[in-house]
Amino acid sequence: MIDNPVLRRFTDETIRTTADLLAGVLSVPTAALDAVVGQGLAATLGTTDAALLRAEPWEPSDYQAVPAQGITGTDDNARVQLTNHDVIALLRVLVVVKGMIAANDQLGPLVRKIAVNPRSYLVG
Repeated sequence: MIDNPVLRRFTDETIRTTADLLAGVLSVPTAALDAVVGQGLAATLGTTDAALLRAEPWEPSDYQAVPAQGITGTDDNARVQLTNHDVIALLRVLVVVKGMIAANDQLGPLVRKIAVNPRSYLVG
């Protein structure tokens, strides 16, 4: 066992807390992407499910093919204006994260093991 109080504190306060947060986030990419498909929102964003969810990265030409349109917020409001390009960009990040999670079947068990209270993630 490593006897280092600084490392022990870092592990307990930073690593376990980070794993706890990550454990709660692991299902978010799939849920958000499933919601986009289920609600038929790709077309409303100006793209298709196939293009939105493809594994290959989007190139600038992909965005140029989709006219930018505001969805919510205003630049002089408390919430900056979001466009379909913003939403597509975040969904594309979720595609990458979902792929990373799927590629490592040990990620979920590892994160739950390290989390602050791993037993709370084992129920259900």
